[in-house]
Amino acid sequence: MRFTPEYQEFVSVKKVRSPNVAAPAYTTWTANSPASLGDYIKYRNNIYEVTQVANTGAGAVNLTASSGNPPIHNSGATTNGDLELTFFVTAVSSLTFEEISEVLIDPLGFTDLVVNNEIRLSGNKISTELNDLFIEPKVGQKVKVSATSSLVLPVGDNNQKGNPEQGSVRYNTDDSQFEGYNGAQWGGLGGVKDIDQDTYIQAETSPGADEDTLYFYNENNNTLQLTSSGLDFYSVDTISSPTSETLNFNADTITFDNLATTLDNTSTTETFLFSTKQHFDLGLSSGLTTDPLLRLTDDGDIFYNLGFGTGNYSGVKLFDSELKELEIADYKITTKKVTLERGTLNEGDAVIYDPAVEASAKVTITAHNTSTGDKEVVEYSITDKGTDVFFSEIGNISTGVNQFSTVVDLNDSGKVRITFTLDTSLTSGDDVEFTVVSQITKR
Repeated sequence: MRFTPEYQEFVSVKKVRSPNVAAPAYTTWTANSPASLGDYIKYRNNIYEVTQVANTGAGAVNLTASSGNPPIHNSGATTNGDLELTFFVTAVSSLTFEEISEVLIDPLGFTDLVVNNEIRLSGNKISTELNDLFIEPKVGQKVKVSATSSLVLPVGDNNQKGNPEQGSVRYNTDDSQFEGYNGAQWGGLGGVKDIDQDTYIQAETSPGADEDTLYFYNENNNTLQLTSSGLDFYSVDTISSPTSETLNFNADTITFDNLATTLDNTSTTETFLFSTKQHFDLGLSSGLTTDPLLRLTDDGDIFYNLGFGTGNYSGVKLFDSELKELEIADYKITTKKVTLERGTLNEGDAVIYDPAVEASAKVTITAHNTSTGDKEVVEYSITDKGTDVFFSEIGNISTGVNQFSTVVDLNDSGKVRITFTLDTSLTSGDDVEFTVVSQITKR
């Protein structure tokens, strides 16, 4: 060694050590070397006493173990070759640096610090030569990173996962997500990806896309999307409650198909179900077919389906929007009101039936002269044959003078029509209300 005004230089001495000066005299352990009872043998930082030798016969030499099997225990006794080696004492003692402000190792930054030929400190980097790097606090204590920024986990693609063990975590650049290793498989952290990576929830389609949408994938298919305003169903077409078999929607208003159909439950006394389509059908499954039974139209009419159960719709109008028609399978009732004024509007008419689908009718006409209070009721039977119409007056009753006369014929559309004309004996200006009730027999 050499001391200069600036340095302590190591010339031929290249190692620093602190031996235990209280240790007994020893020899260094060497593979297949002889030793005797009571000898002291040193291996690395430990000194062992030979406390027993094997009985190998007269003239035999007791040897240490073969190469690659040195003693490494630091308590108790262990067999080593022909010997029993008992831990005796450490061969080294502590080396203390004190009353020093800093220990600087190469402040210029050209030299690494290597410990145990394994851990290497270079600048701001800690690495290992061969093995894993362990941070092992005392039992019950924790590892704490004191920083106001962030901790960066290992980052890489699917081919850069290294040699993981249970508890490993990383960021996957292929999947754009954090993932963990459970000892058998990698999976997305937070329970949003299954073991085989094909069922998961994704917050955006690509890093930074910021769609504000949750994408649900099952078997790599985007089955659902949850946006800030709605839940979009793709391949999912069933909502069920398998455990309770009861599904409760706590909403005052539920709409279907862009408001085409609405269930409005906002009122405390009524529930309103309506549609913007032309027809609103109520139906049942009859086995082979599912058919509408009742049909409500946007004209306010109500139809009954005579073809229910056949798969073919054949509707009869039960009621019209003004309740002027009532219809069943072979019978129909229609009504019509007309007001005439003598001298201004003297004639009115009503279509009675359509010969193409109907056969005959019984017609009752009630005329009420609101100016005089007189009334006249006349009843007719009407039928037809081709272009000829036949009718007869069944009965007539009047409270005073006759109010009207009638003609029955076919109109331009080929339908049976009855025309009523105010009687000339009425006073000009008399108002007469006509109510025509037709009881029609269908063909």
